[in-house]
Amino acid sequence: MKYLEYLKEATPVIYEVSLIEIKGRFSTDELALIVDAFQYAEISPKHAGINLWQVVEDEMAEKSLDQKWDVSASLLSYKIRHLLTFAQKAALETFALQFWEEVGFPGRIREWVRRYAGAAWPRPQKRKR
Repeated sequence: MKYLEYLKEATPVIYEVSLIEIKGRFSTDELALIVDAFQYAEISPKHAGINLWQVVEDEMAEKSLDQKWDVSASLLSYKIRHLLTFAQKAALETFALQFWEEVGFPGRIREWVRRYAGAAWPRPQKRKR
C-alpha cells in the first residue's frame, strides 16, 4: 500500500479514535462553544491541532461565547490546552468544522453536540465527486 492511500484510509480512524479518547472530558455546553467558535474560523489544515485553543480563546474574548454558553473560560482553556495529543485537538477542530459544513444552522448546535456527546461521534462523510 502506498503511503497516500494509507493516509487516506487511516485519517478517519485516527479521527474516530481521538474523539473516543476525549469522550466525557467536555460538557455539552463546552462542546457547543467549541463548535460555535469555528463558525467563521479561517484555519489551514497545515496547522491542524494547533488552531483549537487559539480559535476558542479568541472567540470567547471577541464574542463572549463563554457567557453565551454559560461556560468557565479558564476551565475550558485549561481542558483544551491539556488534551494529550495533537490528534485529539485536530479531531475536535474537525468535529466543529463538520457541523458547519453538514448542518450550518447555529440554532442546531446544542442538538448536534448532544447527539454525539453521549453516543457515537459522527463519521466524516465521503465527498461526492
